[in-house]
Amino acid sequence: MLEPVVNNMLHNYPLKSAVWYPHLDFVSSLWLFRVSAIFVHFFPAILLDLLLRVTGGRPILFRLHKNVWNSLNRLETFIFTEWRFYNENTRELAEKLNKT
Repeated sequence: MLEPVVNNMLHNYPLKSAVWYPHLDFVSSLWLFRVSAIFVHFFPAILLDLLLRVTGGRPILFRLHKNVWNSLNRLETFIFTEWRFYNENTRELAEKLNKT
């Protein structure tokens, strides 16, 4: 439900500095996420950095993706855990306040 909406927005309002259109894909497991990150982010970053190095540019993409990878590893518990908060007391309080 959220995936097509976000992808539509990403294509309608692309980033000015993007090399290609970003695309959101939800994956069902952490393992699949890591494998897809290697193929979708790291391999292209290595190839583009190699191309930049050959043409005299400064390679930056691999380092950038490595920093993102490290940040995601630190946050993976919060990103990949489905959190459920029970707020019955808050709902009851809101109902009591609405009655008054």
